[in-house]
Amino acid sequence: EVFDVTKKAMRAVEVRGVTTYELSPRDPLIACFAPEEKGTGRGACISLVDALSGAVVRSHIVYKALRCTFHWHPAGRYLAAQLDSRGKGQTTVSSLVLFRMLERCPTEVVEEPAHRIAELRWEPDYGTRFAYVRTDAQPGTVPVGRKGRVVVYNMGPRGSKARRVAEIDHGASQLSWSPQQGMLLLCDYTAASCTTEFCNTNTQESLATAQHYNATSIQWDPSGRYVALVSSTTAEKKSADAGYDLYSFTGKILDRATKIGFAQFLWRPRPPCALSDDSL
Repeated sequence: EVFDVTKKAMRAVEVRGVTTYELSPRDPLIACFAPEEKGTGRGACISLVDALSGAVVRSHIVYKALRCTFHWHPAGRYLAAQLDSRGKGQTTVSSLVLFRMLERCPTEVVEEPAHRIAELRWEPDYGTRFAYVRTDAQPGTVPVGRKGRVVVYNMGPRGSKARRVAEIDHGASQLSWSPQQGMLLLCDYTAASCTTEFCNTNTQESLATAQHYNATSIQWDPSGRYVALVSSTTAEKKSADAGYDLYSFTGKILDRATKIGFAQFLWRPRPPCALSDDSL
């Protein structure tokens, strides 16, 4: 059921067999996944449903998919549907189905034979790229660590096809895009000492590597010029090394602070510019 806050009304949208769904951040669209029904011969279906009328706008049939995870672009311009299926030896392998929401283009499929996608992040509103962590397919839950590889794709301009633009031999448990400038942080939280690599996806080069003990989060300045690696104290996790390391977007250390009971780090919001884009 879809609830419209402005009209205080609820509308029932019926889609058969749906197990996973995700609302678009831009349009009244719902991305839905219905797994295949055994014995029917029908494959699983990814559908884009109009939340106002209930009509199916687009659909894509897939086979042998066990589950689906939807990754919307922050501005709703693209959708990546991550499909996990069973490979050889009870392993889990992944593929992506890409949708361009502002174009009437056919869907694109990105396959990773014998690999699993463990983490996927889109660039912020300004960007057309996405990055994901590719790990070796293993039975059960695949641990994310240094043995992985980060792959970067660019959706490109209107009418083009998604293109692989970079492949970085570096594992990560979290990816973080800069709010500006196309910087990508590859963070590995699997060890006590968090390893972070600063990558410039525009020039496809690694700028610096940093380490921060027991880091728990990444906090970008709204301008994208600075970033803080934060180690916070929680009710479940108390550390004498709680605090933050402040870096420039190129990975240069600017400040380091430890504070007993440090719990939260926040940047002051950046107000919108009074000048138009043409005046900047």
